[in-house]
Amino acid sequence: MKRQEFSNFVDKHLAYIALFSGLILAASIWYFLNPPQSPQTYKAYINETPPNMQAIEVQHYGAELPGYAIGKLYFEIASFAPDSQNYIIEMEHGTGEITFAQQIEGFGMKFERHNENLMSYWHMPGANFTNIFNPDGFDGIPFATGGDLVLLNSDYQTVTTISERRGLDLHELLILDNGNYVFFVPDIREMYHDPTLTCLPSCELLGQTLVEVTPGGEIAFEWSALDHYERSDFVMDDMLIWDNTMLYDLTHANSIDVDSDGNYLISIRHTNQVLKVDRQTGDVIWTLGKNGDFTFIDDSANGFSHQHNAHWLENGHLMLFDNGNDYPNPTSSVVEYEIDETAMTATLVWAYRSEDNHFSPNRGSAQRLSNGNTLINWVSRQANIQEVTPEGEVVLEITLPDNYASYQVQFWGE
Repeated sequence: MKRQEFSNFVDKHLAYIALFSGLILAASIWYFLNPPQSPQTYKAYINETPPNMQAIEVQHYGAELPGYAIGKLYFEIASFAPDSQNYIIEMEHGTGEITFAQQIEGFGMKFERHNENLMSYWHMPGANFTNIFNPDGFDGIPFATGGDLVLLNSDYQTVTTISERRGLDLHELLILDNGNYVFFVPDIREMYHDPTLTCLPSCELLGQTLVEVTPGGEIAFEWSALDHYERSDFVMDDMLIWDNTMLYDLTHANSIDVDSDGNYLISIRHTNQVLKVDRQTGDVIWTLGKNGDFTFIDDSANGFSHQHNAHWLENGHLMLFDNGNDYPNPTSSVVEYEIDETAMTATLVWAYRSEDNHFSPNRGSAQRLSNGNTLINWVSRQANIQEVTPEGEVVLEITLPDNYASYQVQFWGE
């Protein structure tokens, strides 16, 4: 185009050129003031409820609760539905006021406080959560691993993430007085030779290994549950077909506590047993439960079934959430035993079942509070969380949104 022709073109289209230039300038200013947003950061809500979170119903009954056991509750509301909005929650025990809530990117569970400075939850990233039923896209073992442990400080800020090359089991994290971390990792082994077992085209055993590590990542102690069981102990009620393999969950260890003598108390759900394990040698000191070392006294069920959350109380008794899967009429309960390690007896001294004889086939927790009441997570009933007096009177009920549940509910006193 010649110079004169170009000049005539500009004169003729000057208005359009000015309009286009103005649009470019306006777009540049808008882009500067509104840069591209990074993925959602999931803001922490302190002393307020997230605007999009479904309502949590809290009901107090009688005058027993307010003013007693002053402290806070820690739990999550979570669903395995891929499009669910999962939250970790801190709530005032006496009022039901939410003091901290944060939506979790993906899936989160077992939100709890360990001391005045640290809280934690198990976290499955969203990219993994969306592939939970897809062997080609899921990193880990569904409902066992596939996530990490996230630690928060007292300002609700993430301070570190605990990962493990073998995968982190979702059930437990202890932080010991010496600063060491204790958790489970999966232990996958070849199946016992048994022609009666179905293996299409192959099958493996899944167990759990208790690992104690220092803050620097050095292993201080390991104990593998599968080392202590034979084929006759196999409970084949939990099998997952995963990546063309039948994965039989033999032990399903699901809780850890430390005895006053420093040894470990480990719940083995799929053998209906609680073990006391020597923290130095790894030897099993005793077994409580099915085919165990103790005689049960005043216990019509003669033990427990598929239990969760086995732990010592301040009075020296042992309490656990008895899921009751193997009973003729499955019903869940909370049971407290007086353990005599000399006479090898386990005397049932307290138990509670809900008025509707609720059955929770998996999950559940119970905690004895400083006021003598017991905080119970039934997991899947109209009132998911209850607090009951020693006489069995319900003084608190917390109902979570439909299709949501919490793995464990924890009270932390002030």
